[in-house]
Amino acid sequence: MAPASRLLIVGAGRVGTNLARLAASRDQTVTLWNSAALPAEMQAALANQSVTVVQQDEPEGAFDLVLLSISDGALAEVAELVDGWHAAAGIPLAHTSGSVGPLALKSGRTAGVCHPAFAFPTPDLPLEILQTAAFLIDGSNATRAAFASLVRSWGSSAVEAPGADQELYHAACVTASNFLALMGDNAGQLLAASGVPKEGRNLLIFSLMGSVLTHARNASFSKAMTGPAARGDAPTLIAEATRIAQEIPDQFNLFLEANLALLQQHGHTAATEELMGWLDNMDGEE
Repeated sequence: MAPASRLLIVGAGRVGTNLARLAASRDQTVTLWNSAALPAEMQAALANQSVTVVQQDEPEGAFDLVLLSISDGALAEVAELVDGWHAAAGIPLAHTSGSVGPLALKSGRTAGVCHPAFAFPTPDLPLEILQTAAFLIDGSNATRAAFASLVRSWGSSAVEAPGADQELYHAACVTASNFLALMGDNAGQLLAASGVPKEGRNLLIFSLMGSVLTHARNASFSKAMTGPAARGDAPTLIAEATRIAQEIPDQFNLFLEANLALLQQHGHTAATEELMGWLDNMDGEE
């Protein structure tokens, strides 16, 4: 299927604005609709971009696809609004929410899913970074085909998953993104407490995280794991947990629970029992 060349994006938040910029960079005709005036940061991100911005009024013209980039709480209401637009009649429709599945509309149509498994901290991300995004595509056969073609025309990856369990899918996304960021932030705090200079902390963290992702891509996440939990070294974990309890007690539970999960995943039963026994003794001493 040839990719759509005329795209209507509804919602000028960070996701919608970035996707509008990405589509426009691929010489696609992009209209970005928003219910109110665009915030200054969105206006700045769209400066010198070939994107037509429409505010409040129903967009006019002909489109090939409609993509809703709206907050989850407003999605149903906005989807019904768009479904009634003349410009959107009969056109494949999808939304970018990761926690909402294909949305049945009163007209009998269904809004599919075109969710970017990607973090959008700002509306003006570099295009070469945006192109690395992978999208989960769900919905009818025709909807999936249309939006998979669109995403691939951007140089991005499309993963078609008809009938995916949206709650489990979104939980996986949260685990892969926020937990990684949480661990990086905590690692920075531990490095600071250890005496590593500020300018070197991120260098060390990015080096480690980058190597793990590279190894996981080439082999598996399980084989990319390293350190005392991966090898079942309970004494080292106990020594490290003791220091964390002394210096950064707020991080103790996270360190302990994460390493217990790693020990169990690698089948280190004896090391798990040793670490749990140490914890029980420590609790008894308090």
